[in-house]
Amino acid sequence: PRCGQAGGGARLGNLSKYCYFEKYLFLQLRYKTMKKLILVLLAVNFLLVNGCISIKKRSDLPQNITSSPSAAFQIDAPNGWVIDNSPLEEVGGAGIMLLMDGYELVSSPGFMVGMVSLPSENDMDSFIASEFKVYKKTDKDGYKKQIKTGKVEGHDYIIMDYVPGNKGDHQRVLYVQMNNAVAQIMFSAVTRANFIDHADAIYEVLNTFKSVPKYIGYIY
Repeated sequence: PRCGQAGGGARLGNLSKYCYFEKYLFLQLRYKTMKKLILVLLAVNFLLVNGCISIKKRSDLPQNITSSPSAAFQIDAPNGWVIDNSPLEEVGGAGIMLLMDGYELVSSPGFMVGMVSLPSENDMDSFIASEFKVYKKTDKDGYKKQIKTGKVEGHDYIIMDYVPGNKGDHQRVLYVQMNNAVAQIMFSAVTRANFIDHADAIYEVLNTFKSVPKYIGYIY
């Protein structure tokens, strides 16, 4: 049967491995914020195809590290979370994905994605402003709220909440101004209740953030 036609009304999260990519496509409808990740991946792919950046083996890169042509960082999973990059690997993605322990991507009450901006997007304030413009196009009644600022490893950071209007998901995003790029770690949940219960995990991730310049340039 097709992935969405499994018998017995089976939930997407219980379908077999061959359905994984279709489950990922389904997630694009459930989590609109994944669209901006796909745009980043397409841009990186364009740079690869046109020879603008070189490739180093992803197998040489630890799972808790994400990299770009201009920066790289590592994070650890908080208590009750695990790092599972397999959904990103399905589409050739560069990034770190964190899921709640015991859940698959489509069933997790929340998930986190960590990635590094493209070299042309290296200013944190401008990057946040650009992100918000995209956000408003998908939810004109949504708004952002600054939650916390500070420094991690000498780098300035900002944590923002993106509050939906009558649609969209609930997001808490950590931005870190790195030397030549912006690090972004996004928590996302469909419901307000799940957001309240789990969004604070991003503070635990912040405490593990570390720049790792020796891994700059690694691509999935």
